[in-house]
Amino acid sequence: MRTKKENVVLVLSRVQINRLKMTITNLRDLCMVFTGFECACRVGEMSKFAVSRINWEEGLIEKYDVKKRANRWVGVTPWLLQQLQFYISSYKPGEILFPYSTKTFDLVLKKWCTQAGIEGWVSWHLLRRSYVNQAAQIGLDVIEVQHTTGDSLSSLMKYYRKPSPGDTGRRMVLFYEDDEAARPAGFNYPNNTGFKIPAIYQPGKDVGKHWRTKVKLKPDEKS
Repeated sequence: MRTKKENVVLVLSRVQINRLKMTITNLRDLCMVFTGFECACRVGEMSKFAVSRINWEEGLIEKYDVKKRANRWVGVTPWLLQQLQFYISSYKPGEILFPYSTKTFDLVLKKWCTQAGIEGWVSWHLLRRSYVNQAAQIGLDVIEVQHTTGDSLSSLMKYYRKPSPGDTGRRMVLFYEDDEAARPAGFNYPNNTGFKIPAIYQPGKDVGKHWRTKVKLKPDEKS
């Protein structure tokens, strides 16, 4: 029976990710951790990478999605590709890039997180969540993130900035051309419309039976 873990580290900040990068002194572990981070891997996907399925020219690695049971190419940084070249030359892992057990991956991450001063309970899935969180912060397109992770858009959007109705209205001006150019020929606004900004309704304030006040028409406006 699984017990609830206390002080769980949910995501790594950018500072913590860079600290982890500078802390890891073992080349194999460095490649292992940051391949898991950049490819947003589940722990069960780490042992599915094949050396022959790395496109060195395009900067792509073929990743196997254990949930969807499908392969897809994902992009990684030139820095990681260089580390992988050093790793393959030094460790000669064979066809499987990381031929290790899921327990080994977890232990490696926990070891280096502890040395980097990242306190709390960590699991390999931390890297996957941190990738999505950082991708949202730097403004990476959610469709690209979805391609890398294989997650649904609805599950990814919780990491992205929540929209503000005010921001939406301000951004909608981009729907239109220049205001002057968009007006019909001969269009003129009436002078002195007499518009006044209405008071904002405040719940609990005594404003009568109905807070929406009726507009009183002037005698000459009544039909």
